[in-house]
Amino acid sequence: MNDYIKELSDAMWGLTVLHISELQNKIDTARSTGKTVFLAGNGGSFLIAQHWALDLSKAAYVKTHMLGSNPGLLTAHANDNGYHQSLSLELLSCAKPGDMLICLSCSGRSPNIISCLGVASRLHLIPYLIAGRDCPVMSNVYDIRVPSSDYGIIEDTFSFLGHWLTRALK
Repeated sequence: MNDYIKELSDAMWGLTVLHISELQNKIDTARSTGKTVFLAGNGGSFLIAQHWALDLSKAAYVKTHMLGSNPGLLTAHANDNGYHQSLSLELLSCAKPGDMLICLSCSGRSPNIISCLGVASRLHLIPYLIAGRDCPVMSNVYDIRVPSSDYGIIEDTFSFLGHWLTRALK
């Protein structure tokens, strides 16, 4: 247990404060200009992103939209166009220039997340990828790297970031 706590503490302290402050400022600007912050993820990262959407909306009055939270729409897009496009097609249907997209992904390699970030760039959204340290570099995407390759550490750090951002934006 002590090893896990030390690894988690190291990951949190290893985050770049400048990048986190920049993300906070961009969310605050989106809020003050009536823009939407879209969130996306897979598996545990989906659930954490959904928690971010809840907290940011309820406690910080940020207009949020959790991609993939409508199971009928998600499965219809997945069935007709493939799972790799299921989130990006939803984003395409409701995002407007100047909105934000925040993707949480431990690996940063999920085809549906990569597709979503590509659509975000084409729509002139502000795209963010928050991922583990081994994530590939993507052009035109802001990224925050959790300095770990352990999924548990990465996901716990995602939760920490969501709570920190919500508190900072209150």
